[in-house]
Amino acid sequence: MDLMKTQTQTQTQTQTNTKLPLFKQSKIAVHGLGVSGFKTLELLKLIKKNFIPSLEIWAINQGSIESWKKRDELKELLDEKYWLSEEDPHVPTLFASMDTIILAPGIPREHPLLQLALKKNISIWSEIELAYCFCHHPIPPIIAVTGSNGKTTTVTLIQDICINAGLNPFVGGNIGLPFSEYAIEEINNFKVKKSSKPFDIIILELSSFQLESIDSFKPNVAIITNISLTHTERYKSIEEYAHAKFNISKNMRKSDSDNDLIIYTTASSDVLLNEWASKQDAQLLKIDSKQISNIKNEMNKLFDLSTFKLIGDHNLLNLYSSYKALAHLEISSLKEKLINSVQMTINNFKAVHYRSEKIKINEKLPLSVYNDAKSTNLDATQKAIEAVATTAALTMASETTDIYLIFGGKKRSESAGKVWNEVFKSKIKKIFLIGETTDELADELQGKISFSKSYTLDNVIIEIKESLNKKNNKSKISLIFSPGYPSFDQFENYIKRGEYFEKIILDAFA
Repeated sequence: MDLMKTQTQTQTQTQTNTKLPLFKQSKIAVHGLGVSGFKTLELLKLIKKNFIPSLEIWAINQGSIESWKKRDELKELLDEKYWLSEEDPHVPTLFASMDTIILAPGIPREHPLLQLALKKNISIWSEIELAYCFCHHPIPPIIAVTGSNGKTTTVTLIQDICINAGLNPFVGGNIGLPFSEYAIEEINNFKVKKSSKPFDIIILELSSFQLESIDSFKPNVAIITNISLTHTERYKSIEEYAHAKFNISKNMRKSDSDNDLIIYTTASSDVLLNEWASKQDAQLLKIDSKQISNIKNEMNKLFDLSTFKLIGDHNLLNLYSSYKALAHLEISSLKEKLINSVQMTINNFKAVHYRSEKIKINEKLPLSVYNDAKSTNLDATQKAIEAVATTAALTMASETTDIYLIFGGKKRSESAGKVWNEVFKSKIKKIFLIGETTDELADELQGKISFSKSYTLDNVIIEIKESLNKKNNKSKISLIFSPGYPSFDQFENYIKRGEYFEKIILDAFA
């Protein structure tokens, strides 16, 4: 490992993760200046000040330097002479001269500028790996969650249970704060904003992009919520995508000193996950998604699930994984409060914003609206449809309910891919197509289902109003906005997409 600290410096300054080799290097480049990139530079500045005065730090970003955002903020972190644009011809040589490169999640390891460095076996890390190296020792228990869908809900459930138990959780990674924020607080002796209370547990949501470039990172519990192909703009196959996800467990073990647990949800027929699981050294808990009745029976013996507000069997699986993860950890103050804390979460937890979230509108209207703007892949959309269909069947058993879907967004590659499936066929009355994928999806759906080429959310609202005004329409409508594609064709991110949808729904139907 190239990135190391001297033992003398470590002992005199802080007690970091002693399971890692000690730092002794001098040159690091940060490639990509998004949120995690800036936080990485903040951490490296602190490392330079406290541990390695000779540390040389470089920042490389796309576009001309004059076009970079937050340049004044960047000046506070790094002298301008260490800034380089990706367009600078010296960048490949510079990367090849580094001891370590910290890579932003959005930049693949296959980036042309990194190839010379890779040939020279330069360490390329994610921000997660760097932050892990500077975790205070002993490190609080770490629960790391990955998967194609359900990561944010699971992480937020775990966080809520911990808070109910009186614990102080750090929540970060792909949600909340970059993990580097934790390391910064550690180095600053836990001076956490308005409180000096140490963190009792670390809960991380990790994407495949972050997991591609880890070396020593090791959680105590890893949760894989599911695996379905997404990010086809980056991965050529589900095997390649899954391999990145599976890095979450590369350092996990079950031994006298380690009792690591991997929780993974799969179907019995899922060859890819089951083959991977058979090769793991850690303790395993397999959750079979086809055996949902058994899980309900187990949970009903411990909890009253009647007050659980999240719709869909997949959310019960997320709750079950959260409970099992926390039950595994040796946190004495948690164990005695766990059952009551989980029940409090069941009673009070509301949907994560823009994940099958019901919007409150005029109850007199024959309309229910669900905001699933976070959906960026087909699997997420299918789960949202199934959850809403089940809810409609239970709550409006005596009435006919038509499910309308708003679907579409930015293409991940040159093609929108094939989307027609049994869930669409059996559950959906009509699809409103929006975004860049509209015309291509319309060609695929022609003759298979009723659809409208709406292109924008505003046009969908107009059409829904017209549908409600038809006197011969006696059915109630459940409208699901679950786009199944990224937002970047029309919105800055899925949050902006969800906010806008909620606004125009409330303007039209509140």
